[in-house]
Amino acid sequence: MFLGGSKLRPELGRPDYSGFANAATIQAESMARIGASIAGAAKDYQDKKELKEANKLFDQMIKGFADSDSVIGRSLQSVGLDDPKTISASRAGLGRKQMLEFINFLTEAEVKSTAQQRDPTTAADMTSIGNMLQRPEFKNIQFDESTGEAYMEVPNKDTLMPFDKKRVPPPAMMQNIPGFKDYGQAQRTTSEVADYAGMKIIK
Repeated sequence: MFLGGSKLRPELGRPDYSGFANAATIQAESMARIGASIAGAAKDYQDKKELKEANKLFDQMIKGFADSDSVIGRSLQSVGLDDPKTISASRAGLGRKQMLEFINFLTEAEVKSTAQQRDPTTAADMTSIGNMLQRPEFKNIQFDESTGEAYMEVPNKDTLMPFDKKRVPPPAMMQNIPGFKDYGQAQRTTSEVADYAGMKIIK
C-alpha cells in the first residue's frame, strides 16, 4: 500500500512487458528478411530458368539459320556457327534481350536476301555496274548484241594474222558480280527467239 511521503515507486511494481514487445518486433523483422530472401531466391531461379530457355532457343535458331542453303546460312557456316559448341560459346555474356535482337537481325537479313534473290538486280545495281565498266581497266569488256553475253577481244595467237582477234569470256570474278549477267541482257539490241515445242516465242 502506498503511503504519502514514502520513497517507494509504485510503477516498479507493475509488470514489464517491453521484452515481449521487442521480441515480437525482432521476430517480425526476421520473418520479413527471410521472406525477402525467399522471394529473391525464387526470382533468381526464375531468371536463370528463363535465361536457360532463351539460350536453348537461341542455339536452335542459329543452327537452323546455319543449316539453310541461303546467304545468311553460308555466312554463319563460314565463321563456324553451324557447330553447337561454337554457337554456345558465341552467346557468352549475352542477355535475353541481346539474343533476341540478334535473332531479329538475322531474320530481317534473311527476308531481304530472299527478296533480292527473287529480284536480284535493281536500277542502282545496273548503274553501279555500268559505271564500273567505264573504268579504263574494264574498257575491253563488251556485250554481244544478240545474246547479251560478255566477252573480251584479245590477240588471236592461233593465226599468223597480226591484227586478228578472238573473243574470250571476261574473268570469272567479273561474271560473278551480282547483276552482271542481267546488265549484259539489258545491252541486247535484238530480240531472242526461243523455240518451245515448235512454237517460236520472242523474249
